[in-house]
Amino acid sequence: MILDGCRNVQIRNARVRELHVLDSTVTIDDSSIGGGETGLYAYSSTIVMTGGRIEGNVAIAASESRLDLAAIEVEGRERR
Repeated sequence: MILDGCRNVQIRNARVRELHVLDSTVTIDDSSIGGGETGLYAYSSTIVMTGGRIEGNVAIAASESRLDLAAIEVEGRERR
């Protein structure tokens, strides 16, 4: 899923293979992200996530972003 230039997006109780957030603000609740190469990719974005999981070969790749993660399980299999 790609969010580009989106404001005040809410994702709830979802399963997303890869989430790319570009110049956006997103709130994610009780969701699972990952299974692909990169679980969550954030660029110039604000992401608030509560309850859930982020996984991938690279779990999170972020640049110029603000991440607020609470009660999140993060599993990356490699680092870059």
